[in-house]
Amino acid sequence: MFQTGLVIAHFHKEGKLRSDTIAMLECLVPVFDRIVLVSTCLNDSERKKLPASVDLHVRPNTGYDFYSYRYGIKQLQALGGRWQITVMNTSFIIQQPQLLTSHYFEKYLPAEQFDVLGLTQSFEVQAHLQSYLLTFSSACTRQTAFIEWWDQMTPVNERYAVVYHYELGLSAMLQRCGMALTCAMPTPAIPANNPSHFYYKELLQQFGIVKIELLKSNPFELDLSGLTKALGHDAGFAELVEEGLGN
Repeated sequence: MFQTGLVIAHFHKEGKLRSDTIAMLECLVPVFDRIVLVSTCLNDSERKKLPASVDLHVRPNTGYDFYSYRYGIKQLQALGGRWQITVMNTSFIIQQPQLLTSHYFEKYLPAEQFDVLGLTQSFEVQAHLQSYLLTFSSACTRQTAFIEWWDQMTPVNERYAVVYHYELGLSAMLQRCGMALTCAMPTPAIPANNPSHFYYKELLQQFGIVKIELLKSNPFELDLSGLTKALGHDAGFAELVEEGLGN
């Protein structure tokens, strides 16, 4: 039997824990055997907000989220045993934590009928699972190539280099090992270079999340009227967005 572990890569420029992060943790504490939160910037006053069972580690701000993932994965592997490991970062706002819990974590993780599961799959450059939410099966985490890939990682401090070498490189390595890439959100009829942006309405409706980058810069200049409408009807969501924009 495998154990379930969650690694959260946390960053906030002011060292805060957002309220949606805390709400998500409270939903996930019963779901996982172990939760490790790895932060690169966290004020001492914020630490008491974490559920008591969450293992907190604060490390230097190098290597972006992937180096935090590496740190947390190594923590879990050091405990021994078989681990199914989920990695998640704080680059998205969680409007409905229970919706994400039921439609991703509770729906897919217990049966583990996948090699590698991601919430969304991008087709930019090459097909790959987007790294803001990924789950590696207990069979995957025991692969020598998987272990060595994380062991050999060095911190990269340029965002696009991280995406190219680590986000795309991770999916490529897994496929070379014979691991099938599975996507929780059904692939749209017209695949998108960045489905977390292009299909934001579907993500919000099906999983209750929205990417902060979309709100901050909308790099693809998408029509965000659907999001504006949702914000207008939900004052609590509007507050979460305002909080997330300060991330």
